[in-house]
Amino acid sequence: MNKIDVLTAMIQTYEIDIITVTESWLNDKILSSEVQMLGYDLFRSDRTVCSRGGGVLLYVKQDLQELNAVSYTPKTQFPEQIWCKITNNVGAKLLIGVCYRSDNRNLYHDGNNITLKDLVSEVSNKNMVLFGDFKYPAINWNSKIVNGSDAAETEKFMDCIDDNFCTQHVTEPTREQNVLDLVISSNHQMVNEVQVLDRFDTSDHNMIVVELNFSKELTNATKIRLDYNRADWDKIRYELAQIDWEKETDKDVLEGWKNFKTILIDIEKRNVPVKVTSLIGRKQKPIWMTYTVSKLIKKKRCIYKKYKNNKHPAYIRIAKQVKAEVKNSKLQFEQKLADNIKEDKKSFSHMLGANHS
Repeated sequence: MNKIDVLTAMIQTYEIDIITVTESWLNDKILSSEVQMLGYDLFRSDRTVCSRGGGVLLYVKQDLQELNAVSYTPKTQFPEQIWCKITNNVGAKLLIGVCYRSDNRNLYHDGNNITLKDLVSEVSNKNMVLFGDFKYPAINWNSKIVNGSDAAETEKFMDCIDDNFCTQHVTEPTREQNVLDLVISSNHQMVNEVQVLDRFDTSDHNMIVVELNFSKELTNATKIRLDYNRADWDKIRYELAQIDWEKETDKDVLEGWKNFKTILIDIEKRNVPVKVTSLIGRKQKPIWMTYTVSKLIKKKRCIYKKYKNNKHPAYIRIAKQVKAEVKNSKLQFEQKLADNIKEDKKSFSHMLGANHS
């Protein structure tokens, strides 16, 4: 089963605006369309050295009408990072970044540690939030005490956070008993709340949900379209019957087509009312996603919140149910689509759009 289906179902259930992913394991043979999610812009950075694994992804919701997200490239060339710059409708800017620090010295040697500190120093003077898997298990972020191996290098990283007046917001374990996945901001007021959730599918890391304090005043985003359901079809037929089509089109092909089009548009304007719909808050959930899928995902979150244990029997059962229901819902929809392809071409075209957006 495609893991993107499970991720899509989860973010639609909880209405997540921005998604960061570490260890994407993508390479130049995998197209962005294969990991694209409906309703989101995708930013990606793959591992470039000759080793599998690594890589990061960043998804930003498209229908946040007040935001404009564009790619951003820091001067510091940290190997596995991706950034976007978001500007809201009052001109405030925010950098969103995600990085993955491999602790494999055969890949990047000590340069991976040095450039990470350089990166934090560079972006710390901007309004920014940096997410990622930093792999510093020796830090107790509540007491700011370093214990365990590689303490000297770990202390340098923690000092870099403090020296640049940044804040690290995650204090609960994100993999077993270790805090490996961090959220670093240049302004401690930028982050309102951090929740460590359960794991995602086959990952051995817990997911993190963060509420950012960034203004997103909504614009009056609307869409105007013709409402053919309320059209006066009797009048349209009558007016079309009164036209001498031979006279109107008895010219060269281009001029005849212009006359034909002008007549139809004029009749349409007079007999088909317009409909104004708001684009604010509209969900773009997958058309295969059922109420049962959403309900099971919420139940899975509640069970993890109760036991705080990915290995608890109750959590293992609900995780299997979610995975099976996502797969079953998509298969049932595709089967129904195949059975009714001649009568239900509209849903088929929507499905194509979802798969190739």
